[in-house]
Amino acid sequence: MLYVTTKNLKRVFKTAAMAKQPRDLSVDMIKGFGCLMMIIAHLPAFQLTVSYGLATQLAGPGTVFFFGTAGITAAMQAQRYPIQSLLPYFGVLFFLGSSWNILVHGNLTSFKYVEIFQIITLGSALICWLERKGPSSQTTLLLLTSVLGGLKFIMDIVAPEFDGLGWLFVSNDYIPHYEEASGGKRSFPGFPIFPWLSIFPLGLFCYRASKQTNAIGMAAMLTIYCVTSYFFGANPTEKWDTSIPYLAHCYLYLFLAFWLFDGGRTETNKIGNAFAFTGKNSLIFFFFHPFALVLGVIVLSLSNVYVAWAFSAIMAYIITRGAAKLKPSPLFASGWSWLILGIILFSMPIMDEIIDTALTHGISRLVAAIIGAIIAVNTPLLAELTKKSVGRS
Repeated sequence: MLYVTTKNLKRVFKTAAMAKQPRDLSVDMIKGFGCLMMIIAHLPAFQLTVSYGLATQLAGPGTVFFFGTAGITAAMQAQRYPIQSLLPYFGVLFFLGSSWNILVHGNLTSFKYVEIFQIITLGSALICWLERKGPSSQTTLLLLTSVLGGLKFIMDIVAPEFDGLGWLFVSNDYIPHYEEASGGKRSFPGFPIFPWLSIFPLGLFCYRASKQTNAIGMAAMLTIYCVTSYFFGANPTEKWDTSIPYLAHCYLYLFLAFWLFDGGRTETNKIGNAFAFTGKNSLIFFFFHPFALVLGVIVLSLSNVYVAWAFSAIMAYIITRGAAKLKPSPLFASGWSWLILGIILFSMPIMDEIIDTALTHGISRLVAAIIGAIIAVNTPLLAELTKKSVGRS
């Protein structure tokens, strides 16, 4: 079989080894490239008049770089910490990650959807559970990917009206912006568990796979994309009600990323270092990049989208370098501080729902952005509160 070569068996134990070796810059560089794609994909969300060109079509699936590498990080954590200490950490981030939900949605609909932090914490918890007694087999990871990804399309056929409250599958209330019934309004139904949870085991599979296996995966996904697009059609911008071609596009990116970056890299060039730094600090980048995008929108009004993208990317990198130098506040060494932060955060959409004015919409999102920045800087202290390192023989 494809996965039972001596080379691949060695790769099954790569995660455990990497937990003790110097940081793998390959994983950081992949996340850093995902950060760049985030800038390209998110600028149109701030300036809705920007048309969806080829660049935004290619950048849209860039989220999978974060999901896939989060699965790798979770596997490494499972080698160092007991699952009983990891689950509270993911649980707190699950709720505090709602700061992004509020920044996107503003009111109580913020809690209606699974957004990026909820799916990352769920996916990470899944991988930690799988790896709690040691590395999972490649066959297990690939089968799990197929089940989690394929169930969405099976349900589209057998029970298309069932959406699992918008958490299991894309909400029935979602209307793509390009359909006439949407009135031209854009909505963001988040990342439902199916199929997005499938990215996490696939990322770990690709990380442990050989270069040849990842090349075969690329060829398979490209074939699926072309065949299904030809027979069923594909909207390359439709990320939310994920089609088979779009998911194949996402999987293709993961196979390609780990074919290019084969893992175990501990040094690189200056450009690679910039991507690796951004990837290493991707949480800070994520919560601070909206400030760069606001500046990018201003540049867009004076120039064109390409200049705005370049400017936003440079500013996001500069802001990330500055924010990464900030030290966590001792105030957040206490669980009470996190609780109070959560209360303030969750009160914002309630206030927005009750008062419902343009001012409260703005305040709610601004407070959520500030709290997100606080979370990003102080996450190391949260980790200390919830995790307990254990030795493994």
